Amino acid sequence: MVITNTSVLISGLSSDSESGVYKTFLKINDSPNLIEISGSSWSTNLFFEDGDNTVYAFVVDRAGNFSITQSISFTVKERPIVVVQTPTNWQSFDNVSVFVVGTSSDYGSGIKEVWISINNSTFSKLSGTSSWFTNVSGLFDGTNLLQVYSVDLKGNYSITQEVRFIVNEKPSIQILSHTNNQILSTNTFNIFGIANDFGSGVNLVKYSINSSPFSDAIGGSNWNFVVSNLVDGDYNIKVFAVDKSNNYSMTNDLNITLRIPPRVLLNYPTNYQNINLSNITIQGSVFDDEVGVKDVWFRLGREGNFGKISSLTFLNKTNVDWSTNINGLADGINYIYVYARDSNDTISLTQEIVFIVDTDFPSIVISYPSSNQVINSSSFTVYGNAFANISPISEVWYRINNVGSFQKANGTTNWSVAISNLSDNVYEFQVFCKNQAGNTSSTQKVTFYVSERPVVSVSFPSTGAIITNNLLNGINVQGESYDNSYVYQVYVSTNINGPYYLANGTNIWSYTFYELPETTNYLYFYAVDVSNNYSFTNSNYFVVDTTFLGNGEYNTWGGRIKEVYAKSGNGYLTLDIVSVGLANNDGNHFFVLIDNTNLTGGHQPSSNSLCGDWLTGYGDLKFTNSAGINADLVIWGWVDNVAGLNSRSAKAIWNNGTNTSSVISSITYYREYDVTYTFIIPYSVIGNGASQGHRLNVYVLYGKGNYGMASIFPSAISITNSSGLVSKITNKYRPYK
Repeated sequence: MVITNTSVLISGLSSDSESGVYKTFLKINDSPNLIEISGSSWSTNLFFEDGDNTVYAFVVDRAGNFSITQSISFTVKERPIVVVQTPTNWQSFDNVSVFVVGTSSDYGSGIKEVWISINNSTFSKLSGTSSWFTNVSGLFDGTNLLQVYSVDLKGNYSITQEVRFIVNEKPSIQILSHTNNQILSTNTFNIFGIANDFGSGVNLVKYSINSSPFSDAIGGSNWNFVVSNLVDGDYNIKVFAVDKSNNYSMTNDLNITLRIPPRVLLNYPTNYQNINLSNITIQGSVFDDEVGVKDVWFRLGREGNFGKISSLTFLNKTNVDWSTNINGLADGINYIYVYARDSNDTISLTQEIVFIVDTDFPSIVISYPSSNQVINSSSFTVYGNAFANISPISEVWYRINNVGSFQKANGTTNWSVAISNLSDNVYEFQVFCKNQAGNTSSTQKVTFYVSERPVVSVSFPSTGAIITNNLLNGINVQGESYDNSYVYQVYVSTNINGPYYLANGTNIWSYTFYELPETTNYLYFYAVDVSNNYSFTNSNYFVVDTTFLGNGEYNTWGGRIKEVYAKSGNGYLTLDIVSVGLANNDGNHFFVLIDNTNLTGGHQPSSNSLCGDWLTGYGDLKFTNSAGINADLVIWGWVDNVAGLNSRSAKAIWNNGTNTSSVISSITYYREYDVTYTFIIPYSVIGNGASQGHRLNVYVLYGKGNYGMASIFPSAISITNSSGLVSKITNKYRPYK
């Protein structure tokens, strides 16, 4: 048998038919104590420990006889008891935090632990046992359920006790922006604060100013509202919060006093103004929208006492103009402090004005050009410095030759003027400066002369150019020159040490050089203007190399050419025009170069030959025109000095095969020790078809003093090519021209 209580009612019957029952005796478990019970029908309430228990009973009659001992066994498992003392069932609270208190008892083994749950949350163990307490928070607005049970040392659970209670929490509110009884100096300000509600949450915040109807603030947990357009006076501001369960917080009060100070202005001087006067009248205004202006006070300098300004002009009660004279101001930085009071003796903010008195005059210096300096450029920069002891330099002004109004220069303490396009002449430059106080320096002047060098350049040939065309007519060097006045002459040379040759033209100029060697040639050139200014001597270089003239390139006459290189020797050369190719009626030419180096054959005249004699030689060039191509033949060559005599002239004679000679063309051009020539054999002479034995004899006349000598050339040339291809059977060698 299991019994859930430690207090058990034990009852029974005792009888004896002889002498009668004297007493009944009970014993619990192994206790040595006997419990006496009178009467034949008996009962008694006994207390047992948790666990297994046995009750023994026997009876004694009046004759002293003992009955057989009877026993009964059972098990006691007693529940502990838990009691919630606070809160009581359906008790109301205005806070979401509730203090819970209770007890627990067990008449058996004793209380081991107590467990609690709020609103069906997971049970948590409390620290107490027979007496316990805890603080619960985070409760709902409305009904909340509290559940508690205990466990004894035997592991028996009490009946769970349940208590229902009601929370109607009031929100809280706090003003953060201002302290109570604070004095404010502006009629527009922001009041803000916080509101809290741990139950349903804050719904809204309301405010009232001086018992006016309550209005809604902006926000909830963080709230604010703007107060504006108030006048001087005392104000009471009330705020309260309402949560979402419609619970109202306590009303929070804020008392403030509004004292709006007047506003003072300094109209003259302005802050950091530069003034070039030692006696000034300071001026300003005062505004007070509340009780009106009472007086204005000022002080000169950072130390000392304020003095009242006597000159006040009341435009109306709240608007006043004021002024006062200050004399004997020292150069440098000065300070003025001004404040005003209204009729409530509320003082304005003190206004500070910093200004600079400067009665000193600035100075200016021209650094470039120096007096009477000659400037070799029409465009240059005049520059200098300006100085001021107190106020900074604000601007620099200049003029040239007293013409027009002064113009502003660039910069201040370091100033400059860019001048351009001046012609060669004498000029006067004038300049002065001002500082920020308005003081003006004296005007400085400088006289200078513009004498610009001319500029000269070469447009042809370009630097590094390679000249490969026919050089008969020389190389025509071309260029340009410029001067701010005008160019007088241009000179050119191929030697830096001269001689220099006068070019044709000035702004556009040219000069033709003859007999330039096939190598790198240097060109030097300079210009002179009408003021006798010399340009810098400039230079470039170009290369003369006619070997670069290749198949298909253009010759001097503008036609495409094929090249044939010939080396002189005995006999003669037959050249078919077909092999040279590209001939037609548009003026194209065949181009044949004859190298007369190492002449063989020919006639060396005697020293007694008369000047001007022409001697017949046997060196010749034989060619044919098998295709009947309509083209001229160009012969170009030169003859070196023979026997140390000067070359004088050359002529070509066409031999038609019957030894009948006729002069085709001749030139007379010579230089020291040799002669160059170019002959054009027209197509009308060459004819169509295969020419038979047509030969060209070229003669050169030499002369020295009153004596003349003649040499015969060329030696026979030997080239044949009927396939239309160009054969180059000689060294790459070209004449000078």
